[in-house]
Formats: sequence, structure tokens, C-alpha cells
Amino acid sequence: VFEAYWKCRPVNVKFGQCWVFAGLLTTIYRALGIPARPVTNFNSGHDHDESNTIDIHFDSRGNSLAEYDDTTWNFHVWVEAWFRRRDLNTTEWDGGQALDATPQEDSSGRMQCGPAPLSAIRSAAFNIGYDVGFVYSEVNGD
Repeated sequence: VFEAYWKCRPVNVKFGQCWVFAGLLTTIYRALGIPARPVTNFNSGHDHDESNTIDIHFDSRGNSLAEYDDTTWNFHVWVEAWFRRRDLNTTEWDGGQALDATPQEDSSGRMQCGPAPLSAIRSAAFNIGYDVGFVYSEVNGD
């Protein structure tokens, strides 16, 4: 499939949903021999302001300030893949990594999300970067 796509180089696909792209990214990793799986999260938080909470805002009169609100999606799908993180200069973050084929906002000036070490997400190690805080909020936002 990939070889046929590469040979004919059709126009860019500019539509699709998270489960389609997660399935494709999982297939690519597996074709390369990298263990990977798609992950579905129901009631997925989207933390816009990096507070690690899912917030709803009101003014002093109780009026909604919806433009500042974080959101909760009914579901979202991303990929977990297993590999070493030599770029982080420790084996502590080796293993499962969360990668999102449909990033929801830019990260470090690029439309990307991850690879965020699952061990860093579990321990809330936001300081290592790689969107750990964003993925943490997707699954743990209050």
C-alpha cells in the first residue's frame, strides 16, 4: 500500500479523523518492527492553558466566558509505541511513548504531540517537555 502510494504520489489528503490517522501511524510503526497500538480515550480533556485542569470560566456576575474554557471531547485516539529515548539522556523514559497523529495545537512551534513517555505521564513529569502535560490533561484533567 505504501509503495503504491509513493509511486503515484496523489494529491495530499486534507481530511480524516483521529482514528484513521492513528490506525495508519500504528501500521507504519508495526511495518518497521516497532511495537505500537492505537489508544482510545473517552471524555478526553483538551487543556488550552496548560494548567493541567479542565476549566470553565465565569466573570464576577456569573456570565460564561466560554472563549477561555477548556473542552472535553467525547473521545480521542492516539498511538503508543515502544522505543528508547536516547535524546533524553536517561533510560528512565524508555519504553511506551504517546504520539498523536492528529495534534490539537502547536507544540514548540510545530503541529505535533509527543513522543511523550508514558512513565513521565504517569508520574506527572511535565518538565521533560514533549507534550507530557497536554497528554496528562487528556487523561487526568480535573
